[in-house]
Amino acid sequence: MSNNLISKPYTQAPTTFQQDLDALLNTSTQAYTLVESPEHPVQAINRKRRWSELQEKYDNTRYLWTSTIGGVGIASACVLLFMFLSNVMYGKEIDSLVVVTCLLFILASLTTVTALNLLKCNQFDIFITNQNDEFYQFRFLTDDKLYIIGGANFDENGEALAANFITEPEPIYSDLIIMDSIKLIKQFGEGAVIKGNATFRSCRVVNGVKNYIEMNKMQKMTIYLQQGIYPQELLEQISQKYDVPIKE
Repeated sequence: MSNNLISKPYTQAPTTFQQDLDALLNTSTQAYTLVESPEHPVQAINRKRRWSELQEKYDNTRYLWTSTIGGVGIASACVLLFMFLSNVMYGKEIDSLVVVTCLLFILASLTTVTALNLLKCNQFDIFITNQNDEFYQFRFLTDDKLYIIGGANFDENGEALAANFITEPEPIYSDLIIMDSIKLIKQFGEGAVIKGNATFRSCRVVNGVKNYIEMNKMQKMTIYLQQGIYPQELLEQISQKYDVPIKE
C-alpha cells in the first residue's frame, strides 16, 4: 500500500469485529483467493512503468483541476482589485453585481481547491503482486459489495491457514476494505486497475484485546492487480455487481 493508513484518523467501527467476521464467513456469495503468478523481469519492468504512468495520469487530472480553478480564482481577484483601483484613481463607479459575482466566484474557487486537495489526501493505492498476493482475499456478500480482506488466517472456504496448532486458531483478519462504489475497471496486458470509494476498517489486537476501528472518512481507492494473480471471473463479477464495464 502506497500510503500509511495507520497514520490516518480512525474512530470506533459502527459494527463489532465478530459481526463483520460472521458476515464474511457466513454470507459470502463468492470468494476469491489470489494466486502467485511467475513474472519475467521484463514483464515486471513493463508493469511498474505502466502503473507509474497511470498514477501520474490520475494525479495530473487532480492537479489540472486544482490549477485551473485556482488560476481562475486569482484572475477574478485581479479583476476585482483593478476595479477598486479604478474607482479610487479615476472615480469610476463599480457595478455592485460585478463585485458580488467576483467575490462569490473567488470563494467558490477557494472552496473547490480546498476540496480537491482534501480529495488528494484521501487517495490510496494498493499494489497487489505475486509478492503480497497471499495477504489479500476478495469476497462478495449478499449486499453485492466487494469486500477485500487483509491479513486473514482463513482461506476462501473459511478453513484455517495456520498449521501445527494443537487447537484450531481463532479466525481473524487485520484489515477490511469495503468498496462502497466502483467507477472504473480497466484491464491491460500488465494487469487490471479498479477505482472507487472505500470504507476502511482495522482490527488491532493489543494485549489480547481487540480494538475494531474505522477510518472516519470514506477514501478514494485505486487497486492495481498484477496479471495472472486474479481470475478473470473476479473482474466480471465486479463489473456485473457495480454495473461498470471492463475497459480494455
